[in-house]
Amino acid sequence: MKFNINLLGLCALCGGLLLSACNSINTFPNIARPGDTISFMVGGSAQARKENISISLTDAGGHVFDLQALGRVRSVFNLRADGRAEGTHYSPYLESYISWAFGHEPLQTVMVADLPGNAAPGHATLTVTLNGVTDNSSGTGAGPFTVSLEIIPGSGSSEPFLHPTLNATQPVDFARLETAPNAQVSFGTGSTPIGAASLVIGFD
Repeated sequence: MKFNINLLGLCALCGGLLLSACNSINTFPNIARPGDTISFMVGGSAQARKENISISLTDAGGHVFDLQALGRVRSVFNLRADGRAEGTHYSPYLESYISWAFGHEPLQTVMVADLPGNAAPGHATLTVTLNGVTDNSSGTGAGPFTVSLEIIPGSGSSEPFLHPTLNATQPVDFARLETAPNAQVSFGTGSTPIGAASLVIGFD
């Protein structure tokens, strides 16, 4: 059971982040072996980073694993819908507006992590907290919130996501998917229109 970005991963984007048929907090797949790579959606936040998310796994035996402390969190990045998607243009007003009210376009935050190799098979729970994040437009806030996962018997392994290049076959570089250093200029949330502005901005 390996990580696979597919339409389920984009589900919560198509039409905003509040579709009843989709969850912006979920795993895909939701069944994995100990040691396998999993991915799961952790809301919609432009502020979320690998470094500011706390994540723990409670397995069927009651053992709690701090995935962040164990170095099992591989990446946190954002997915955005196709600008031509139906949901981008024809969603109900609340679904279209909610992410912009949090200061960013519609997006889905995804985490990729490796399960501990000694996690007990059975029903497991991931507990996620977005530390210092104020813009989670999924409706869950910063957490903590829980995600269910079934761990099945077997011996899994961390997925390198190999891909061919001109000279070799390379593992995926998740750092290239993560948010680069950036800044945002905001004029507040008031309704008074701005007629003109003159800005001098320095950014390293």
